[in-house]
Amino acid sequence: MRIPRAPQLQSSTNVNESTVSRRLREQLLADAASVEGLMAAIRQVTIWPVDELVDLEHWSAVLDKLDELIDAILGSYPELILIWDDKPVAAPASPIALRDKPEVYLCEVLRFSTLLLANSLRKHVYKSVNHLSNLLACVSEEVAEAALQTLSVLAPKPSYHRLMVDETYNHTTGIRKHSYLPAKVLVLAQGWGNAGQGLGLNEAISLDTRHGADAAELATSATLHPAYGDLEFEFFDAASGAGEGRMTVLRIPAGQLTSQSSADLYRALLREHAIPERKRFALLARIRVSRKFATKESRLSGVTCRLQALLTAVNSHPNNNALNNYFTAQPELVHELVSLIQPQAGPEGPPLALRVLAMEILRDLIGAQQPRSVDGLSVRHVNVLQELGVARGHFTGLLPSLIRQSVASLTASTAAADDGSAGAENLAGGADPKTFDMSVGLSFVEAIGSPNSSVYQGSGEYQYLEALFSLLLNITSDSTGAGAMNDSGILSGLLALVQHSGSPIGSLTLSQSRFVLVQVIYAIENTVLTYYGAATVFRDLNGAVTFANRLELEVDACLSARQVASSSDGAASEGPYAHLILINTIITILTSMQQFQGAPPTAGSDLLRNTSMANSLLKIFQNSEYFGSLVVGGAIAVITETLNDDPSCITFAHDAGLAGAFL
Repeated sequence: MRIPRAPQLQSSTNVNESTVSRRLREQLLADAASVEGLMAAIRQVTIWPVDELVDLEHWSAVLDKLDELIDAILGSYPELILIWDDKPVAAPASPIALRDKPEVYLCEVLRFSTLLLANSLRKHVYKSVNHLSNLLACVSEEVAEAALQTLSVLAPKPSYHRLMVDETYNHTTGIRKHSYLPAKVLVLAQGWGNAGQGLGLNEAISLDTRHGADAAELATSATLHPAYGDLEFEFFDAASGAGEGRMTVLRIPAGQLTSQSSADLYRALLREHAIPERKRFALLARIRVSRKFATKESRLSGVTCRLQALLTAVNSHPNNNALNNYFTAQPELVHELVSLIQPQAGPEGPPLALRVLAMEILRDLIGAQQPRSVDGLSVRHVNVLQELGVARGHFTGLLPSLIRQSVASLTASTAAADDGSAGAENLAGGADPKTFDMSVGLSFVEAIGSPNSSVYQGSGEYQYLEALFSLLLNITSDSTGAGAMNDSGILSGLLALVQHSGSPIGSLTLSQSRFVLVQVIYAIENTVLTYYGAATVFRDLNGAVTFANRLELEVDACLSARQVASSSDGAASEGPYAHLILINTIITILTSMQQFQGAPPTAGSDLLRNTSMANSLLKIFQNSEYFGSLVVGGAIAVITETLNDDPSCITFAHDAGLAGAFL
């Protein structure tokens, strides 16, 4: 389906297309003259820089080419799809000529689409949802799984911490309005059983299968019987002639499922039984999930697919009743998800990708728009909080422990050198002996939650932290979660991370470190704005000074990077994207700080008179073309709020050179 475009493309306020992104897009369009040229071009794109968030409207022409390629392949090879939603794609005038199997091309297109969607804004532009729905019933299980993965990155909102301005409130995709897809993803979100049967998510990926054991023996051993993977499928046989048909139960032992492909077995069952059309996709899905029970490796793939389907459903299913029924039928599912993110005692444990998926589902279960009960919290919301150990006075809950471990691990490299002196300056500009030493907060996180190397390590560290702090943000969006997190002492640890001068943090890159800090700042702001007690803690910890000092550090670093870029490649037109987002986020919280509950009337004027704050604003105004309109606008907002609250600051603004620099 070709993407309609307005005559004049309106660019998002969030994304100014970088030179790298534009060159890649232009190269792909140039190579798209031939199928092989397009495939060769997208094969070269294997990673996406974290600070390259793209506006999909800029990429609509590339998406058109990919959609046309899928359309041509499915039109030329209709036998690839076992179950069409409506009718097969129309055959092209001349069948497409491919050098390799069509499944190879489909997998490559879906892989690139997944990478692009995971790093994009305005996902409603993506119009290949119909193809993704049909590909879920592809003959090739690899293609079907690739289509499901694409859906799992299309459905969630864009990463809020990678946006200059929050545009996620109007996020929408074609999944929600699709006639068949929401029901399909709920079918794919079914597993082999539940934790009560010994078939929870963690058990399925950690235990081995054991042949020749009886039920009593299995009960006392850490193994799974292969019979748990037997296919059992119920349907009304329409060929029986008795009303709606006779209830028929298909039972196929697990050992017979792997003797042929899932597509061949599906076709054979269709020939033998009059299975209603509305049950056929469920049969295909059941065949595939049963086949995956055979080995630990295949069960890992099955659990991954289930979590991807569940993530898609939670973010895009239009019927809350259907979702509620799904969770009601599986009351232990939230507990199973939480079990995936628990730290493991030994080296064995769920792969990091599964941990991230589980945290993303828990995050969206809390953040999803759901019917609320009398006390304002949905049943699922409360269940998630309880399982995560988020409760008032519950200091050693799972989520607080994970946050403490992560903060301690990130700051451990320079904790000894950081004595907390950065927070010693008074808001009015002098020394204050009562100023809170941030090393106390750091000592707290180290003592309560020492770094656990088994939680994350390696190339997935950023993905883990991104999911963890996204979960924290949603939890602190209501007073229950914010109060519980404040009582567990998280605020002091998060402020210690903001004060942490090491850059990059831990083993993260510079851009990754900045995005993690953005998430931390959002979580602090959420907690303080939502829960009154947190605002008091924030003031006691002198949080405003911490942010003012961090702002000066980041502004100076940004200008230093500009000098380096100017000496090597010429004048840089605008600051690095991730750096500008971090600076803009700090300015935003310093502006909203003046509206914190119980904030003293002089909060804004004291902040403006802070030496670090005044210097930062002055440098931003003097380099306005480099910092961009949004950062400059945020700086203006800080001064405007302050002058409205305390007009006596006008003299200081003139004396400090702020008025002159702005004019």
